[in-house]
Amino acid sequence: MREKLLRIREALPLPDRLLLLFMAALMAQTALGIALGGGSGAVDVIVRTAMASIFGYFLSGGRLSASARIVIVAGVGLCSLAMLLLLLSAAPPVSDAVGSQLRDFVSGAVGFLISRGEEEK
Repeated sequence: MREKLLRIREALPLPDRLLLLFMAALMAQTALGIALGGGSGAVDVIVRTAMASIFGYFLSGGRLSASARIVIVAGVGLCSLAMLLLLLSAAPPVSDAVGSQLRDFVSGAVGFLISRGEEEK
């Protein structure tokens, strides 16, 4: 499995690797905002917009192989689910917009993975 992931990573075009780096940094900032009780300012709007754009790009396929697309979308979905669970236990509560976006990422990833499973039958 590790070797397959390494092959997928090596096959990614440079712009896609950089978008993954951006997505990881933006998701880390969101997780920190949840953990520290922030996430409701102008910067948060920019972070959420950038995350949605990048996730949409990966859902649409871009220049990705089918395997890379599945791994990336699943990874974003799982990270979003983990942050959503963290959000449920956050005190003080974090912005509803953050929770809504994470919910949309989880739902989008699950829907995508279900559709890919249907295509492979």
